[in-house]
Amino acid sequence: MHAAEIWGIADGLGSIDKGKFADLILTDGDPLETKTQIKRMWILGNPVSLENRHTKLNEQYKKRL
Repeated sequence: MHAAEIWGIADGLGSIDKGKFADLILTDGDPLETKTQIKRMWILGNPVSLENRHTKLNEQYKKRL
């Protein structure tokens, strides 16, 4: 028996199936390694933008070179 089944929420959580909610990350390596880059992220099945102030400034100043 899995945790979602124990809590009685297996109909919406607990596995990656159509119609269920999930928080996922797509990485280029081991998520626990510092050199690993997060490529994409989804929270409750919805894509999340990885753009932030740092990435915007990086793109802005990279164009100056």
